[in-house]
Amino acid sequence: MSRWHNGSCSSPEVYINGDSTPCCRGCGGSAQTMLKVMEQTPPSSFPRTPPDEPAGNLNLKWPSTVPYVQTRPVGMIVPVNTSTTSASTDIEPGSQTTISTSPTYGETLTSDQFRLACLSAVDNEHTALFLHLNLEVYQDHNCPDYEATSYTWGGEDDDSSLCHPIYIGTYWDILLQTKNCWAMLKYLRPRRGIRMIWIDALCINQKNAAERGSKVAKMSQIYSQCSQVVLWLGSDLVLQDPGNYPRRYRLSGLGDSVPAHFHNQEDGYVSPQRKLNLAKLLERRYFSRIWVIQELILAPRILIPIRDLNFWADGTTVVNRQGSVARSWMETKAPWFQHLAKGALRTSDFFELIALASKSRATDDRDKLFGVLGLYTDKREEIIPRPDYSHSCQHVFIGFFAHCIINEHRYQLLSVAAGIKESHSGLSWVPEWKSQSSWEQIFQIPDKEYEDAEGFAEAAHSLVYTTSHYNHRLAWNGDRFDGAGDIKRLLYLTHEVPEKREAKIPYRHSVFKTHFWFRDAFIDTDTGAMSLNLTRLLSIQTTPSAVGLIRCSPSLPPGSYLYAFEPKAITKAMNSYVFIASTFKLDELVEPNDEIFILNPETSPLIYLILRPTADSRHSRLVAYCPFPLFQAHNPIDPTFSPIISKMGIVYIQRDLAEDLILISKALDQSLQSNIFLRYIYPGSLGKELLWDSKLWSLLPLLLAFARERDQMLKRKVTPPQYVDQPYGADYPMTIKLYFGMIPQQFRPQVVDDFVKFTFPGDEWKTSMINAGKDFSSFSGVVWERHKAGSTWTKLDTMAEHDMLTEFSWKNRKEKEFTIRCTFEEIYKQFESLAPTPLLELYGSGLLGVSDGEVEARLGAGPVNEDYFTPSPVRHVALQEFGTRYGVDGRTYQVHIL
Repeated sequence: MSRWHNGSCSSPEVYINGDSTPCCRGCGGSAQTMLKVMEQTPPSSFPRTPPDEPAGNLNLKWPSTVPYVQTRPVGMIVPVNTSTTSASTDIEPGSQTTISTSPTYGETLTSDQFRLACLSAVDNEHTALFLHLNLEVYQDHNCPDYEATSYTWGGEDDDSSLCHPIYIGTYWDILLQTKNCWAMLKYLRPRRGIRMIWIDALCINQKNAAERGSKVAKMSQIYSQCSQVVLWLGSDLVLQDPGNYPRRYRLSGLGDSVPAHFHNQEDGYVSPQRKLNLAKLLERRYFSRIWVIQELILAPRILIPIRDLNFWADGTTVVNRQGSVARSWMETKAPWFQHLAKGALRTSDFFELIALASKSRATDDRDKLFGVLGLYTDKREEIIPRPDYSHSCQHVFIGFFAHCIINEHRYQLLSVAAGIKESHSGLSWVPEWKSQSSWEQIFQIPDKEYEDAEGFAEAAHSLVYTTSHYNHRLAWNGDRFDGAGDIKRLLYLTHEVPEKREAKIPYRHSVFKTHFWFRDAFIDTDTGAMSLNLTRLLSIQTTPSAVGLIRCSPSLPPGSYLYAFEPKAITKAMNSYVFIASTFKLDELVEPNDEIFILNPETSPLIYLILRPTADSRHSRLVAYCPFPLFQAHNPIDPTFSPIISKMGIVYIQRDLAEDLILISKALDQSLQSNIFLRYIYPGSLGKELLWDSKLWSLLPLLLAFARERDQMLKRKVTPPQYVDQPYGADYPMTIKLYFGMIPQQFRPQVVDDFVKFTFPGDEWKTSMINAGKDFSSFSGVVWERHKAGSTWTKLDTMAEHDMLTEFSWKNRKEKEFTIRCTFEEIYKQFESLAPTPLLELYGSGLLGVSDGEVEARLGAGPVNEDYFTPSPVRHVALQEFGTRYGVDGRTYQVHIL
């Protein structure tokens, strides 16, 4: 916009001279020179878009709905404040702060202000040649009735050159506009009086990024509160008769109302044309532009000038696909048109809204998102992304995809990600979006994953084990797939959690019940890395080889190939192949040492991401997105009965440290009254007297000592000489010390050869056996032997001993003392049984601490957040064998994908 007056002009008085040029009587200035300068160097049609940020310094902040963090060199993660940025913050009412001023626009509008263009009727033939208007600022709550406009800057011929002057205000400042905009304003100029119009090109200071972003976010309010929207399709479709007013029809009568011949006002001739119907109308370029969508849906009423008629529509108008061969609105070029003047779009999320407008185009790529945000009116304010033109296209689209994946759980977007191919952003998880075809492809992904895993497995089984295909489908001989035990059996994983009563091998809980894949997900503001909770399945040993095209499988997209590779196994075995399907050329993309991770959506089939570790080892890059890997294996959950095709729940390979800690804690909280192993290691009434009212927690020091010493103790065949015939003392192992330390010393606990030995005084023995009770004495899980003076060792029958002591007189028993013994092996096995199942293995892994004190404190504190992401070393033996054969990991943790 340019002011052509002399600098000292304070009281402009504009008139049109004989050369049809605006001049000022007050200062003597003329617009002629300024017009020539602007003609020679026309301004750009659109503000300059900020350049893309360099890799590693993206400085991502938009939208504020995305959890952005900054990772410090030491690994600390710091949240980034994205609530406001300088270019998107509205100036509050009454604020003295301004971002910029303009001679014509004045100060930047505050959050509760907007401008209107006031078009006045012309009073003479000289001024009729010019378009002059005034810009007036109003408050949201205090404004006149106004109309809004809907048009495209470039018009039907896409001529966006700024070449037609529009004069603004008392100074008649010059603002060059496009031919289409100029023609529309000329048409809208009233025959008398004034007409209040909102038009984006004039009512928003397009060079002020803050105002532009703020008012774009406010367009839903502007269009929904106007009296009507004038839809301008172009001067080639309009005939303006100065002597008559246009007749008015409902839009539904379009096909019957427009005459067969039309007089072109600009060219002055009559041309024969077919009757204009809605299908033909929707072919115009106007309906392909992104901005018109919200303008027409939010409008309370729409007026469409066509030839010498005005067609109108409101929320009650039924819009039919006149003349269209499309079976549904989604097959048309403007599927959103069915919602004309309905006031809102009922979409479930931001992604669905953008999908509805994905066939539309925009000069500024950012407007593919910003242009429909005004329709996102039925959502909570805190999750609505707001336009911000201070950011680059790269920045905005990364933010959009991050919002959809993390907040709206649209993990399917990873299936159309750029992958390891060279992309505009360098981020492998971001889909390609720059071309119109790639942009539309993003929104063609299915809402649901292919769910028929068994159908795929049957098709793959037929392909793999059909002998006639062997020689020409593989790089190796097909007979390598055959082998004893696993011949012709395939296993796949499922998200389904089996009923515990049906589980052949017990499990406790699913990792994803506490840590969903999107929980605590974030984007690194500098690198753009996306962090998600994924389960590491395995590492790839060999480059995949194509087995063949999978036919007749509705569970997969067309063009899916089956590939075979060997995993990086812990123990090598024949026939440890994994088969995987993909539309990607995995034999060209995947390399040895690539890794497969599982994304578990919980309610739909598992997703498998092939990731490639980067040189810094902290990050990975997405190589491919695949469904349904198949293992050439029996089902380890029930190896005795393994059908040709079987499935196993992912819960069996995802055991985490938190699960074990919860299990141990519950076991330690149990009362010892019901623990039969206590009765085995403390004969008679010793256990009942010493620990009857206690919990297993009281024996934890003993169990931890046994965990530390058990390997040595269980392998011992002969008691070391220093322990022979020695009473309890300082040289004993800690397990024996703690065990003997709980027994009263009058029973003389000692180690003799490979036996633990106690000696009871005769009356103490009687009291112990009677107090134990018959039920307590009846357990015989451990072989104890008794010895009487002058006799050999005989097996102690605790039940018979109890009966004898209670049914016969004690005076018939002459023994002054009784000695009993039990082998080390028997005692140690009972220690092992007494300990909660995961405790012994976890102790040896070092995951709970180094010292017994650290372990005891760790168990007392319970699981912390990190424990849900730490894999457990405890697995059922069949699962352990399966895991080592295929190198199955099972850890669930945050993976950072660049």
